[in-house]
Amino acid sequence: MTDLDGNGLLDILIGDNQGYVELYEQTTANGPAFSRVDTDLFKVRLGTYAAPVVSDIDGDGLLNVLVDL
Repeated sequence: MTDLDGNGLLDILIGDNQGYVELYEQTTANGPAFSRVDTDLFKVRLGTYAAPVVSDIDGDGLLNVLVDL
């Protein structure tokens, strides 16, 4: 979990059983609930239960997304 869009709410990327990666965002700061965000971020079928990871891989201060299929 990380704040991908800088709005103070945590985001989660989850691979679903249809092969898509879904984006979920915290509904309130420091709250336990998340809701699915309707976005065109990942509209390509990557593989069933794809496993996305978000990290600054190259140390440039920007987050990178890697997806294990």
